[in-house]
Amino acid sequence: MLLSCASFGAQAAPDPVTLTDADRKEFHEAMISNVMMRGLMEADPAGFKAFEDGLLSDLAAGKIDQNGARKRGYEFAVSARAKLMSAVNKAPDDEYLVFANAQLSAMKVLSRYNTRACYEFVESGGISDDTSSTLGPALSVEIEKIGVAQVAAARAGSTSPVDRQPATDKEAEAALQSFTDLGGDLYWLKSLNDKTTDTLTAEQRCDGAIKWVSALLAQPKATAARLLTDE
Repeated sequence: MLLSCASFGAQAAPDPVTLTDADRKEFHEAMISNVMMRGLMEADPAGFKAFEDGLLSDLAAGKIDQNGARKRGYEFAVSARAKLMSAVNKAPDDEYLVFANAQLSAMKVLSRYNTRACYEFVESGGISDDTSSTLGPALSVEIEKIGVAQVAAARAGSTSPVDRQPATDKEAEAALQSFTDLGGDLYWLKSLNDKTTDTLTAEQRCDGAIKWVSALLAQPKATAARLLTDE
């Protein structure tokens, strides 16, 4: 029953129920069946347990419905992944670039089905709560792939941290040239810097975001890592 309370579609908070060990086990297994959630649990077991226990207790007490559970899960994932980024940015080049390429791959898929999700990666540093609710199972799998790569990069950054120097002006100029060579729109880049991309269409914003990340990743490995972690 607790799983149905946490599933998508409920409209009202459920009546309070008494939790059993079987309920807790079932809920936990359902939570970590999500690849990204399992990765976050492995990265921060104590933090994940506190989140899971609180969520389960509130569901059982009827304090939140499925919408509240989804929102809390989203907020936890955003917060946990933000904490991981300090370690991700110190990952060795190879591990860091696996993460960056996973994001670019997802953006390319999203460009065909959800342009807002595509451009939010660059403009907002991640997908918003509103957008995440529009993805559906197939596109959510693409986001989970990013989460897996992020956790792996964070682990590598924690065990073998790399202190990178900022990218040089020459390296930045080379990336800009790659962007224009790819057909990137310099007006999009100016709008990104000015935080005025809302004047552009969703398609323009997504196209610019993909070409910008592609241009950065087209640089030599060490340079690409410096440029991306310097963003």
